[in-house]
Amino acid sequence: SGMMLPGGDGVNLSDYRVRVENGELELWSDSVPHMEIESHRVTATDVVITTTDTVRHTDVLGAWLSSRMPLILCGPPGSGKTMTLTSVLQSIQGVVLASLNFSSRTTPDIILKTFAQYCAYVRRGKDIVLEPVESLGAQSWLVVFCDEINLPENDAYGTQRVIMFMRQLVEQGGFWRDDNVWIKINRIQFVGACNPPTDAGRVEMSQRFLRHAPLLLVDFPSKDSLMQIYRTFNGGMMKLFPNLKGETEAITEAMVELYSENRAKFTPSMQPQYFYSPRELSRWVRGIYEAVVDMDQGLSREELVRIWAHEALRLFGDRLVEDSEKKWCEDKVDETARKWFGGVDHDKALARPLFYSSWMTKDTRQVSRDELKEFLSARLRVFYEEELDVPLVVFDEVLDHILRIDRVLRQPMGHCLLVGDSGAGKTVLSKFVSWMNGLSIFQIKAHSRYGIDDFNEDLRGIMRRVGVE
Repeated sequence: SGMMLPGGDGVNLSDYRVRVENGELELWSDSVPHMEIESHRVTATDVVITTTDTVRHTDVLGAWLSSRMPLILCGPPGSGKTMTLTSVLQSIQGVVLASLNFSSRTTPDIILKTFAQYCAYVRRGKDIVLEPVESLGAQSWLVVFCDEINLPENDAYGTQRVIMFMRQLVEQGGFWRDDNVWIKINRIQFVGACNPPTDAGRVEMSQRFLRHAPLLLVDFPSKDSLMQIYRTFNGGMMKLFPNLKGETEAITEAMVELYSENRAKFTPSMQPQYFYSPRELSRWVRGIYEAVVDMDQGLSREELVRIWAHEALRLFGDRLVEDSEKKWCEDKVDETARKWFGGVDHDKALARPLFYSSWMTKDTRQVSRDELKEFLSARLRVFYEEELDVPLVVFDEVLDHILRIDRVLRQPMGHCLLVGDSGAGKTVLSKFVSWMNGLSIFQIKAHSRYGIDDFNEDLRGIMRRVGVE
């Protein structure tokens, strides 16, 4: 055809797009805009930083969505499938999004309940048609987004019933209602996201459904994309401290390098919790931001490196099991800090222990082991007099665990899984930290027969408590 294809080492045709005006090839990266965000947006969960990957995915998804065919995004957890899809859908006019979370027990009822919420039956001649209600907008489309679409289990006949129901809706354009009336569907589209079928608990979906749905692999961002994303976040955070603006590049390089090294060294085949995704980097940025946002007296470079190292050890070191692994992680944090942060007193910045707490001051401050031990011993005495009959002894590891739990509970949407031997103090320390922060506790009383009905009953109890209070 006479078209010149890009040549050279490391050149991939998927890095290029065809410019429609003249048929020439251009790099996707050429159409990526430069972004800056304000410091208060650093902790927002709906911020999408535009990269080569998101531009490419948005272009493909937009074309598929406008053709009104069902589609599926597949990729590892934390790769940005849901975020990419919802941002594309929100940018399209005349689309109403209904989000569903599938589980192993999901049945076709979840689809019918969604239809009942968003759609109405309309008679057109001899046909009864189900379409989005007029209040959502004239000629608007309902997009049913099924997250974790490959979780539903096979039934006795080897069929995922909810998937086969969706296949019928797409293929036949309708379904039989309970009163044996054929219902046609109009202006309803299905979109799914899932982890690869090789992951635990996933079920391989039927080819009979997949033949109708194009599949897009959304993998973890490349190193260049990670740098672009977290350079933007760190740049927004550094607007709080103009004197540290020059550290944006160094802190981003250090974060991405340490994340990559940990991900390469520790794999889920060693321990199930050794799974790393870009969510770790997002938590890292948010953790640093939460620690520095209320500092009125400014922030030195040593203090920045110290907070960076503290958050790194919480994210990467706390989940490690063996002492040798923890030692490797501590050494790698120090090595990375010395490599990327120049002109800093590293011995002072990285001196152990790294303790940060907001209990003794109104903002998050570095505290020494002795003053923390003295403060917590006094509080523990009050705690066991009020709540427990068992006196507790404060030793060094207890201080570490208390601060770890406190850091998670203070974070928005902070969730924590404590793993350890029976009697090691997981429950008592969780109750103590919650009591310190003025939080009330609800404890599930699990037993061998505890099932989904018991959990739902417990959940109703929590909802009533939250609603009343």
